[in-house]
Amino acid sequence: MKFYHASDVANLKELTPQQSNYIQNPTLFFSSKIENVLIYLANPVKRFYEEKYGKSNQIFQKFATYGFNKDKLLFIDEYYPNALKENFENISGYIYEIEAEPNSLFENKIPFVYSTNQPQKVIKSTYIPNALNLILDFEKKGLIKINRYETLSEKKMQIIKQQVENCFEKIINNYLENSYLTILLDVK
Repeated sequence: MKFYHASDVANLKELTPQQSNYIQNPTLFFSSKIENVLIYLANPVKRFYEEKYGKSNQIFQKFATYGFNKDKLLFIDEYYPNALKENFENISGYIYEIEAEPNSLFENKIPFVYSTNQPQKVIKSTYIPNALNLILDFEKKGLIKINRYETLSEKKMQIIKQQVENCFEKIINNYLENSYLTILLDVK
């Protein structure tokens, strides 16, 4: 069975598990639906930082407000006016394809998402020159739904606000923990 993974890193021959603010052990995530990995082509946190402070080699956690409706169709919520365009236009990246037996991967609570703690060989790589164009194309085909900022209810905006706050709290806590650890290591 084919699985997909998105990255801004070119020419990967093997995908390796990575550390995250959201999980304890290095893990590699895939989707059995190509349209569900598109949101991972962009990294608004990194983009904002680099536009403000310049290029950086640090690793930035990716962030997107998305979910699945009752029919397990991916939806993307614009969490501020014109967020979709600002975060995805002229963003390039790669969609990597692997082949694996679904029972060799862990199924997740997120629809169509699987994970592993083992490296996976890439069987195909597709360059995406502009993520926004592909997202809008998938929207036209009915494969994803985009909830534009102007259409979001006050209740939905509160949920998104909480998601953003939770994400940044985890990022800050992780940064503080790693900085503290670095200080301890430097002292020894």
